[in-house]
Amino acid sequence: MALSPLEVDATRIEYYATVGESLCELNFVISGLGFYDVSVGSGVDAPRGELINVSS
Repeated sequence: MALSPLEVDATRIEYYATVGESLCELNFVISGLGFYDVSVGSGVDAPRGELINVSS
């Protein structure tokens, strides 16, 4: 039985990250974390190694 994103309380970001079309090629680090840079922001740099949670 497949669940929709609304049934599992997924956010839009999590939904597209898991089942949507990728916007660009992912880079992977040794731990297996996949990431890509969309654009450079203008804010303060995050401390190295800090996990940034973008889910609501």
